[in-house]
Amino acid sequence: QPVVRLRDRPERLTRTDPRYRRAAFRQLKMEWLGAGPLSGPVRLAIWGAGKEGRAWLRWARAAGHSVPFVVDPYARVRERQGVPVVGVEALDPSAVDHLLVAVGARGARAEIRPQVQACCPSWVEGREWWAVA
Repeated sequence: QPVVRLRDRPERLTRTDPRYRRAAFRQLKMEWLGAGPLSGPVRLAIWGAGKEGRAWLRWARAAGHSVPFVVDPYARVRERQGVPVVGVEALDPSAVDHLLVAVGARGARAEIRPQVQACCPSWVEGREWWAVA
């Protein structure tokens, strides 16, 4: 027997209101990080050279953070916005203070977490690095 009946209408707010768009959620994450853990200038690496990574790179630089490199093992470019794009092997915890993983592909977090752990074993998610996409 049915236990729950869902009503999903085309006019519901999550489909029509701009406050529910991906960019609005990204902006909230940026505001939270900027007011909290990343409130002062830090050396910040961005994992992801795609659309989401580019948005976070723009934000990081505008917020006064130094971004020595962007990590992307599959990137087809050598730089983004004047910042070198490097492979995972370049992620060295002594080179940066924090990492933002900005890859929104389904299943990416499960693939990336062990790679971060392997190169930066002392880093804790939510303290030294965040998955933001």
